Amino acid sequence: MIAVQIAVFVGLLAGGSLLVERLPRPVAAALWVIVPVALMPHWIANAAIWHWSVFLWAKVLSVVLTCAWNAACLVRSPPPRVVAASLVLCVGVNILECVALDLTALEGEVAHWANAAAGVLLMLALPVLPGARVVREGPERRLVAPLSRAWIAAYTVWNLCFVYLNWDSYAFGQHLAFHGAALLLTWRGGAEDWYMARTRTLGIAFVLYLSFFGYFNDEFDTSTWSHAGAGASFAAVSLALALLATVRAWGPRRAPARSAANASRRLIDAVLRPGI
Repeated sequence: MIAVQIAVFVGLLAGGSLLVERLPRPVAAALWVIVPVALMPHWIANAAIWHWSVFLWAKVLSVVLTCAWNAACLVRSPPPRVVAASLVLCVGVNILECVALDLTALEGEVAHWANAAAGVLLMLALPVLPGARVVREGPERRLVAPLSRAWIAAYTVWNLCFVYLNWDSYAFGQHLAFHGAALLLTWRGGAEDWYMARTRTLGIAFVLYLSFFGYFNDEFDTSTWSHAGAGASFAAVSLALALLATVRAWGPRRAPARSAANASRRLIDAVLRPGI
C-alpha cells in the first residue's frame, strides 16, 4: 500500500510542477508568496498541535523563498552571475541546514558525521560547477542549471540518508516521492532541468505536507523500513558519492566531444568551399 502511495505522490508532485511551469510567469511568482501567506494561520495551528521543530520551519521557509526567487528570475531575467550566485546560495543553505542538524545528533555519531561530511563536500563542489542562467526559447524562459549527473546522484543519496538517519526512516517514503518526482521530470527534460524540478516539487511537497500534516504522519509512515546498521552503510555510500562528485567537479575539465567534430566539419567546409 505504501508503494502505491509513493507512486501516486510522485505523479501528484510532478503534475503540480508542470502545472506551475505552464502558468504565466508573474502568476507563478505571486503564488509562491500568496499561498504560504494564506496558509500560515493553518500551519501555525498545526505547529501548536504537532510541536514542529525550528528545523522544519527553517527548511520550509528557505525552500519557499527559493521557489519564489526562482520564479521571479523567470520574470525579470537577472544577469547570469546573479542567477548562478543565487543557486550556490540557495542550495548551499539547504545543505547547510541539514549538515548542522547531523552535527548535533546525539546517536549514531559516526553515520551522522559521515553524512555531514558528504554535505560539506557537495557544498564545496557547487562554486566550480557550471553556473545557472535564464535562457529564452521564443516567448518562453527557462532557468537551467547544468549540474553534473554525479553531483545530482550524490545529492539525492545524501539527502535520503539524512532523512533516514534523523527520523528513523518514518519519513523516508515521503522523501522518496519528493526525489522521485524531481528525477522523473529530469528524465523528461535533462540534467540541466533538475534544479528547477527539485525546487518546484519540494516547494509543492512542503505546502502539502504542512497543510495535511496529520495525514502524512499517520498514513505515510515507513518506520518499518528501518534496519539496524543500515544507517552506517547508507552514510558510507553517501560520503563516497559526494567525494566522487567533488573530485570530478574540481578535476581538469575535458573539452566537449562535439568540439572536435565541429572543428573537423569547419576544416572540411574550408577545403571543399569553391574558390579555396
